[in-house]
Amino acid sequence: MDVEVAKEHLRVHKLAAIEDDLERLAYLAHKRDPTSGKYSLHELATVFSEPVSDLALAECHQEVFHRLAVSSFESFVAQVDRYIRSATADPQSNTCFRTRPEAYAALIPPCCHSLAALVFESNVRLALRFIESRPSLCSNEG
Repeated sequence: MDVEVAKEHLRVHKLAAIEDDLERLAYLAHKRDPTSGKYSLHELATVFSEPVSDLALAECHQEVFHRLAVSSFESFVAQVDRYIRSATADPQSNTCFRTRPEAYAALIPPCCHSLAALVFESNVRLALRFIESRPSLCSNEG
């Protein structure tokens, strides 16, 4: 089947249920095996094929990254703030890890232009500094 159809299926059945682009970016990044570089989502590969699923996931990862990269800084900060706060709902997660820029490097698609990656990393650092200027989520660490 066509990659565009698989992408639409992914958007409708998975990505639409995710609140914002940063969360979508994290979801898609976690579908990529860092060793092989292949994306995997069983439900998508079952409907289509593994190669089509891999391509659809990779292209959606790029598209979401691009949308996030060109979003307003205000929107970006709000999404980073929600991303950090969403970890507090999960007692197994390390909330404070999400307050460090290196937590976001793994979200960048592998075929991303290096300048776009630098801008994203810079925006993350700025957003985190802005968020940290308010009362910290990690203030009760001992």
